[in-house]
Amino acid sequence: MPTQIHRDFEKFSIKGKEFIELWNKGNRDGIQVKLADHFGMSVPTVSRIRRKLELEPLHSGNHPGRQHLIKRVKKLYYHGRSTLQIAEILKLNAQSIQNILHKTTITMNPQHCINPLYFKVKNLDGITLHSFLKEIKNMYCEDNISAAKIAQQFGVDQGTVACKLKAMGVDLRQNHNQVLEGGYPCQWCGNIMEKVYQNKGPRKQKFCDNKCKNKAKDYRRMLKGGRGSPQRLKDMEDFLMKSWGSNYEKAVKDLLNVKAVIKNER
Repeated sequence: MPTQIHRDFEKFSIKGKEFIELWNKGNRDGIQVKLADHFGMSVPTVSRIRRKLELEPLHSGNHPGRQHLIKRVKKLYYHGRSTLQIAEILKLNAQSIQNILHKTTITMNPQHCINPLYFKVKNLDGITLHSFLKEIKNMYCEDNISAAKIAQQFGVDQGTVACKLKAMGVDLRQNHNQVLEGGYPCQWCGNIMEKVYQNKGPRKQKFCDNKCKNKAKDYRRMLKGGRGSPQRLKDMEDFLMKSWGSNYEKAVKDLLNVKAVIKNER
Protein backbone atom coordinates (compact mmCIF):
# COMPACT_ATOMS: atom_id res chain seq x y z
CA MET A 1 0.00 0.00 0.00
CA PRO A 2 1.47 3.41 -0.94
CA THR A 3 2.65 5.46 2.02
CA GLN A 4 0.28 8.38 1.33
CA ILE A 5 -2.79 6.11 1.24
CA HIS A 6 -1.53 4.38 4.38
CA ARG A 7 -1.36 7.73 6.25
CA ASP A 8 -4.78 8.92 5.00
CA PHE A 9 -6.61 5.97 6.59
CA GLU A 10 -5.92 6.26 10.30
CA LYS A 11 -8.56 5.73 12.99
CA PHE A 12 -8.95 9.44 13.68
CA SER A 13 -8.36 10.83 10.17
CA ILE A 14 -11.24 12.08 8.02
CA LYS A 15 -10.93 9.28 5.48
CA GLY A 16 -10.33 6.74 8.21
CA LYS A 17 -13.55 7.69 10.03
CA GLU A 18 -15.47 7.59 6.75
CA PHE A 19 -14.03 4.17 5.94
CA ILE A 20 -14.97 2.83 9.39
CA GLU A 21 -18.52 4.20 9.12
CA LEU A 22 -19.12 2.74 5.67
CA TRP A 23 -17.64 -0.61 6.61
CA ASN A 24 -19.71 -0.95 9.78
CA LYS A 25 -22.90 -0.02 7.91
CA GLY A 26 -22.33 -2.69 5.25
CA ASN A 27 -24.23 -5.93 5.75
CA ARG A 28 -23.73 -8.10 2.68
CA ASP A 29 -21.10 -9.42 0.32
CA GLY A 30 -19.74 -6.83 -2.09
CA ILE A 31 -19.00 -4.18 0.52
CA GLN A 32 -15.27 -4.29 -0.34
CA VAL A 33 -16.01 -3.61 -4.01
CA LYS A 34 -18.22 -0.65 -3.07
CA LEU A 35 -15.53 0.81 -0.83
CA ALA A 36 -12.91 0.31 -3.54
CA ASP A 37 -15.07 2.25 -6.02
CA HIS A 38 -15.85 4.92 -3.44
CA PHE A 39 -12.23 5.62 -2.51
CA GLY A 40 -10.71 4.86 -5.92
CA MET A 41 -8.52 1.96 -4.87
CA SER A 42 -8.25 -1.78 -5.41
CA VAL A 43 -10.12 -4.44 -3.42
CA PRO A 44 -6.89 -5.86 -1.88
CA THR A 45 -6.06 -2.34 -0.65
CA VAL A 46 -9.49 -2.13 0.99
CA SER A 47 -8.83 -5.46 2.70
CA ARG A 48 -5.47 -4.28 4.01
CA ILE A 49 -6.94 -1.02 5.33
CA ARG A 50 -9.72 -2.97 7.06
CA ARG A 51 -7.14 -5.13 8.84
CA LYS A 52 -5.01 -2.11 9.66
CA LEU A 53 -7.99 -0.39 11.31
CA GLU A 54 -8.81 -3.64 13.16
CA LEU A 55 -12.38 -3.76 11.87
CA GLU A 56 -14.53 -6.87 12.19
CA PRO A 57 -14.75 -9.11 9.10
CA LEU A 58 -18.19 -9.17 7.53
CA HIS A 59 -18.98 -12.76 8.55
CA SER A 60 -17.18 -12.85 11.90
CA GLY A 61 -20.43 -12.73 13.88
CA ASN A 62 -19.59 -9.39 15.50
CA HIS A 63 -19.87 -7.08 12.50
CA PRO A 64 -22.32 -4.25 13.44
CA GLY A 65 -24.02 -4.03 10.03
CA ARG A 66 -24.37 -7.79 9.76
CA GLN A 67 -25.82 -8.03 13.27
CA HIS A 68 -28.39 -5.35 12.41
CA LEU A 69 -29.38 -7.28 9.26
CA ILE A 70 -29.81 -10.53 11.23
CA LYS A 71 -32.02 -8.79 13.80
CA ARG A 72 -34.19 -7.35 11.04
CA VAL A 73 -34.53 -10.74 9.32
CA LYS A 74 -35.54 -12.40 12.61
CA LYS A 75 -38.10 -9.67 13.35
CA LEU A 76 -39.71 -10.00 9.92
CA TYR A 77 -39.78 -13.79 10.25
CA TYR A 78 -41.36 -13.60 13.71
CA HIS A 79 -44.10 -11.41 12.22
CA GLY A 80 -45.10 -14.15 9.78
CA ARG A 81 -43.16 -13.16 6.67
CA SER A 82 -41.77 -15.96 4.50
CA THR A 83 -38.15 -16.14 3.40
CA LEU A 84 -39.26 -15.11 -0.11
CA GLN A 85 -41.09 -12.06 1.21
CA ILE A 86 -38.14 -11.06 3.40
CA ALA A 87 -35.80 -11.47 0.43
CA GLU A 88 -37.96 -9.09 -1.62
CA ILE A 89 -38.06 -6.52 1.20
CA LEU A 90 -34.31 -6.58 1.86
CA LYS A 91 -33.28 -7.05 -1.80
CA LEU A 92 -31.45 -10.28 -1.01
CA ASN A 93 -31.52 -13.84 -2.29
CA ALA A 94 -34.06 -16.13 -0.57
CA GLN A 95 -31.32 -18.71 0.02
CA SER A 96 -29.26 -16.07 1.86
CA ILE A 97 -32.23 -15.39 4.15
CA GLN A 98 -32.58 -19.12 4.86
CA ASN A 99 -28.86 -19.39 5.64
CA ILE A 100 -29.15 -16.50 8.12
CA LEU A 101 -32.14 -18.09 9.88
CA HIS A 102 -30.55 -21.54 10.00
CA LYS A 103 -27.63 -20.06 11.97
CA THR A 104 -29.97 -18.58 14.61
CA THR A 105 -32.03 -20.27 17.33
CA ILE A 106 -35.28 -19.75 15.40
CA THR A 107 -37.41 -22.83 14.70
CA MET A 108 -38.00 -22.67 10.97
CA ASN A 109 -41.54 -22.85 9.59
CA PRO A 110 -42.32 -25.27 6.74
CA GLN A 111 -40.54 -24.05 3.63
CA HIS A 112 -42.48 -21.97 1.11
CA CYS A 113 -42.09 -24.69 -1.52
CA ILE A 114 -44.26 -27.10 0.51
CA ASN A 115 -46.36 -24.68 2.57
CA PRO A 116 -49.31 -23.41 0.49
CA LEU A 117 -49.54 -20.36 2.71
CA TYR A 118 -46.66 -18.80 0.78
CA PHE A 119 -47.80 -19.69 -2.74
CA LYS A 120 -48.43 -16.63 -4.85
CA VAL A 121 -52.02 -15.87 -5.89
CA LYS A 122 -52.77 -14.57 -9.36
CA ASN A 123 -55.10 -11.64 -10.11
CA LEU A 124 -54.66 -9.90 -6.76
CA ASP A 125 -54.79 -6.41 -8.22
CA GLY A 126 -54.04 -3.69 -5.71
CA ILE A 127 -53.71 -6.01 -2.69
CA THR A 128 -50.71 -7.79 -1.22
CA LEU A 129 -50.66 -11.48 -0.35
CA HIS A 130 -50.37 -10.62 3.35
CA SER A 131 -53.50 -8.42 3.20
CA PHE A 132 -55.34 -11.06 1.18
CA LEU A 133 -54.65 -13.75 3.80
CA LYS A 134 -55.73 -11.49 6.64
CA GLU A 135 -58.93 -10.45 4.86
CA ILE A 136 -60.11 -13.92 3.83
CA LYS A 137 -59.52 -15.20 7.37
CA ASN A 138 -61.64 -12.40 8.83
CA MET A 139 -64.37 -12.92 6.22
CA TYR A 140 -64.51 -16.65 6.84
CA CYS A 141 -64.17 -16.71 10.64
CA GLU A 142 -65.71 -13.41 11.74
CA ASP A 143 -68.25 -12.63 9.01
CA ASN A 144 -69.18 -16.30 8.39
CA ILE A 145 -68.87 -15.92 4.60
CA SER A 146 -68.40 -19.15 2.65
CA ALA A 147 -65.18 -19.91 0.78
CA ALA A 148 -67.11 -19.94 -2.51
CA LYS A 149 -68.42 -16.39 -2.00
CA ILE A 150 -64.99 -15.16 -0.87
CA ALA A 151 -63.47 -16.66 -4.03
CA GLN A 152 -66.06 -14.91 -6.21
CA GLN A 153 -65.40 -11.57 -4.52
CA PHE A 154 -61.64 -11.73 -5.12
CA GLY A 155 -61.88 -13.39 -8.54
CA VAL A 156 -59.89 -16.46 -7.54
CA ASP A 157 -60.63 -20.17 -7.39
CA GLN A 158 -62.45 -21.52 -4.35
CA GLY A 159 -59.75 -24.14 -3.90
CA THR A 160 -57.21 -21.33 -3.48
CA VAL A 161 -59.22 -19.79 -0.64
CA ALA A 162 -59.74 -23.16 1.05
CA CYS A 163 -56.05 -24.04 0.70
CA LYS A 164 -54.94 -20.75 2.27
CA LEU A 165 -57.42 -21.08 5.15
CA LYS A 166 -56.22 -24.60 5.93
CA ALA A 167 -52.59 -23.41 5.83
CA MET A 168 -53.48 -20.73 8.40
CA GLY A 169 -54.91 -23.40 10.70
CA VAL A 170 -58.58 -22.62 10.07
CA ASP A 171 -60.99 -25.56 10.37
CA LEU A 172 -63.23 -25.48 7.32
CA ARG A 173 -66.94 -25.88 7.92
CA GLN A 174 -68.16 -29.18 6.49
CA ASN A 175 -71.48 -27.78 5.31
CA HIS A 176 -69.64 -26.08 2.46
CA ASN A 177 -69.57 -29.46 0.72
CA GLN A 178 -72.75 -30.95 -0.66
CA VAL A 179 -73.21 -34.68 -0.02
CA LEU A 180 -75.11 -36.26 -2.91
CA GLU A 181 -76.76 -39.64 -2.92
CA GLY A 182 -75.24 -42.47 -4.94
CA GLY A 183 -75.87 -43.21 -8.57
CA TYR A 184 -73.57 -40.60 -10.16
CA PRO A 185 -70.94 -41.88 -12.61
CA CYS A 186 -67.36 -40.66 -12.24
CA GLN A 187 -66.77 -38.28 -15.14
CA TRP A 188 -63.42 -39.92 -15.88
CA CYS A 189 -63.68 -43.67 -15.36
CA GLY A 190 -67.48 -43.97 -15.53
CA ASN A 191 -67.77 -45.99 -12.30
CA ILE A 192 -70.99 -45.44 -10.35
CA MET A 193 -70.24 -43.79 -7.03
CA GLU A 194 -72.15 -44.67 -3.87
CA LYS A 195 -71.64 -41.24 -2.34
CA VAL A 196 -70.38 -37.99 -3.86
CA TYR A 197 -68.85 -34.99 -2.13
CA GLN A 198 -69.40 -32.20 -4.62
CA ASN A 199 -67.73 -28.88 -4.01
CA LYS A 200 -70.02 -25.88 -4.54
CA GLY A 201 -67.36 -23.90 -6.39
CA PRO A 202 -67.36 -22.93 -10.07
CA ARG A 203 -66.39 -26.43 -11.14
CA LYS A 204 -69.18 -28.93 -10.42
CA GLN A 205 -67.65 -32.06 -11.89
CA LYS A 206 -67.77 -35.34 -9.98
CA PHE A 207 -64.89 -37.81 -9.70
CA CYS A 208 -64.16 -40.95 -7.67
CA ASP A 209 -61.04 -39.45 -6.13
CA ASN A 210 -58.14 -37.10 -6.80
CA LYS A 211 -56.52 -39.66 -9.11
CA CYS A 212 -59.43 -39.52 -11.57
CA LYS A 213 -59.70 -35.75 -11.18
CA ASN A 214 -56.01 -35.22 -11.98
CA LYS A 215 -56.19 -37.48 -15.04
CA ALA A 216 -59.17 -35.48 -16.32
CA LYS A 217 -57.24 -32.26 -15.72
CA ASP A 218 -54.21 -33.56 -17.67
CA TYR A 219 -56.48 -34.71 -20.49
CA ARG A 220 -58.07 -31.26 -20.78
CA ARG A 221 -54.66 -29.58 -20.84
CA MET A 222 -53.36 -31.84 -23.60
CA LEU A 223 -56.47 -31.30 -25.73
CA LYS A 224 -56.06 -27.53 -25.32
CA GLY A 225 -52.45 -27.60 -26.50
CA GLY A 226 -50.63 -28.33 -23.27
CA ARG A 227 -47.53 -30.47 -23.06
CA GLY A 228 -47.94 -34.22 -23.27
CA SER A 229 -46.88 -37.12 -25.47
CA PRO A 230 -49.22 -38.16 -28.32
CA GLN A 231 -49.06 -41.74 -27.06
CA ARG A 232 -50.32 -40.72 -23.62
CA LEU A 233 -53.18 -38.77 -25.17
CA LYS A 234 -54.08 -41.79 -27.31
CA ASP A 235 -54.01 -44.08 -24.24
CA MET A 236 -56.36 -41.71 -22.42
CA GLU A 237 -58.78 -41.60 -25.35
CA ASP A 238 -58.71 -45.40 -25.63
CA PHE A 239 -59.48 -45.65 -21.92
CA LEU A 240 -62.43 -43.25 -22.26
CA MET A 241 -63.79 -45.12 -25.29
CA LYS A 242 -63.57 -48.42 -23.42
CA SER A 243 -65.16 -46.97 -20.26
CA TRP A 244 -67.95 -44.95 -21.85
CA GLY A 245 -68.69 -46.84 -25.07
CA SER A 246 -71.39 -45.07 -27.07
CA ASN A 247 -71.38 -42.17 -24.58
CA TYR A 248 -67.72 -41.40 -25.33
CA GLU A 249 -68.36 -38.11 -27.16
CA LYS A 250 -70.71 -36.86 -24.43
CA ALA A 251 -68.15 -37.80 -21.76
CA VAL A 252 -65.41 -35.83 -23.55
CA LYS A 253 -67.75 -32.87 -23.95
CA ASP A 254 -68.57 -32.91 -20.22
CA LEU A 255 -64.88 -33.12 -19.32
CA LEU A 256 -64.13 -30.06 -21.42
CA ASN A 257 -67.13 -28.16 -20.09
CA VAL A 258 -65.31 -26.49 -17.20
CA LYS A 259 -66.25 -22.88 -16.66
CA ALA A 260 -63.46 -20.59 -15.55
CA VAL A 261 -63.94 -18.32 -12.59
CA ILE A 262 -65.25 -14.92 -13.69
CA LYS A 263 -63.48 -12.12 -11.91
CA ASN A 264 -65.93 -9.67 -10.38
CA GLU A 265 -65.34 -5.95 -10.41
CA ARG A 266 -64.39 -4.70 -6.98
